[in-house]
Amino acid sequence: MFTPYISDIVTCLHQHLQQFEETASLLADELVTTQLLEAQHRYLKKLTQGNYHPQYASEQMEIGRIHDQIGLLPKWYIGAYNLYIHFLFPLVFQVYSDDSERLQSAILSLMKVLILDIQLAMEAYIGSYSKQLQDANRRLEEYNRNLK
Repeated sequence: MFTPYISDIVTCLHQHLQQFEETASLLADELVTTQLLEAQHRYLKKLTQGNYHPQYASEQMEIGRIHDQIGLLPKWYIGAYNLYIHFLFPLVFQVYSDDSERLQSAILSLMKVLILDIQLAMEAYIGSYSKQLQDANRRLEEYNRNLK
């Protein structure tokens, strides 16, 4: 149901990100932009395949790690899911408008996978932040020992 619209959704996401100085600066590099657009395209194709196995989870966590490394704040990552909902839900409503049971099932399924993906990426961010906090605490302890 989503496949014919993937390119349009990716284009809209990119245009949306260009509206904000913080995210536009991350997309100033043409290679980064190209990689992002290709990754978004692959992601949206994979989103509805239903194969949410351990490799899928690892890939989503890796996306969170990469986003953290390039400086994409969690609020921007989560914000992208707001756009996915904005674009994908009307398509679901359009397809299942005459079948309320299938509509409800499709919306719930889509929400579950979107929430799963957010959770997996946030785990990567949290892991990174925890490591940074542990490193800072070690440095502080060392600094305190040196003061004595």
